[in-house]
Amino acid sequence: MLFLKKAPGREPLVVCAGPPGAQVYLGLGWTDLAPAPAAGRVSVESLAALAEATRHAR
Repeated sequence: MLFLKKAPGREPLVVCAGPPGAQVYLGLGWTDLAPAPAAGRVSVESLAALAEATRHAR
């Protein structure tokens, strides 16, 4: 995680490092950083697979 981006009236976004020169944005509710459990959360394994799949995307 690089930082948390907040906008009035919207769910906070977790900003993560992506492929070189890019960033990946996830809603806070999709991470284990959310204050309460939510359905459909992203696991570490899913994030690793996403990172691998998008590593060469451009």
